[in-house]
Parts: sequence; structure tokens; C-alpha cells
Amino acid sequence: MRSNPAVDTTTEIAAGAPAFPLAHPPRRRFHLGVVGTAGVLLLVVLSGIGALAPWIAPYDPDETTGNPFESPSGDHWLGTNDVGRDIVSEL
Repeated sequence: MRSNPAVDTTTEIAAGAPAFPLAHPPRRRFHLGVVGTAGVLLLVVLSGIGALAPWIAPYDPDETTGNPFESPSGDHWLGTNDVGRDIVSEL
């Protein structure tokens, strides 16, 4: 077997250094890139909307909660439909 003098195959372990170093440096271990970061952000936003759903749309979508065709207000963010149901809750 020939040896290449340019490649040093010996390793010296400094005092206190781990015998088996991590495969990736800690700061790069969880690096996701642009697509991964966008995916995690989307997951967090959708989870937040799901967790806040009872406060975002507090009415039953099949329950009449106001007068027909009410304009948007603090109680009905998108108003009501033709039978008085909250449009946000229907979405």
C-alpha cells in the first residue's frame, strides 16, 4: 500500500478534547436553509392559528349570531351573511 505524504493520517488529541468529535459543529447541526426555515415558520404560524381558533372565530358557524348583512364590526370581523351567521366562523 502506497502512502501519500501530503495526507496526514495521524491525529493528535488535545488534553480535554473529546475522543470522537461531533459529526457537525453545534451551530451547523440544526441549520435548515431557506426552505427548511420557511417550512418551520409556516408550521409555527398554522399551529398558532389553530391554538387561537376559539378566540379568532368564537361563534358556531351554523348559529345565527346577528342580523342579516351586518357590516364588519368588533363582534363580526367580516360581518354576517344573508341569514345572520358570522362569516369568519364559517371560514
